[in-house]
Amino acid sequence: MGKDYAKMAEALKLARVLIESGSEVYVCYALDKVGSEHEELIPSAEQVTFWISEALGTHSTVFGWSRHNGYISHNMLPADVQLKEYRLAWIDNMIQALETE
Repeated sequence: MGKDYAKMAEALKLARVLIESGSEVYVCYALDKVGSEHEELIPSAEQVTFWISEALGTHSTVFGWSRHNGYISHNMLPADVQLKEYRLAWIDNMIQALETE
């Protein structure tokens, strides 16, 4: 089965809404929720989660990866507004990459 980039982008857009609204903090948790609320997007949400996992390497969250690589301050907390904006921008970049495939 090939990747459906449009559905992966759709899953990310829905996850973005959850993060922007504050109902979720972490991208992968938001994707899990998208899958539970939109059964047809489960495979796409899982593919995006795998893609994120591959990108983060040994770090389990964008927060941990970003801190380790010096993109955010070590005294920032996972739910800080600045980190939320960072996550949203990261999601936007992933959506853009998927929409150009």
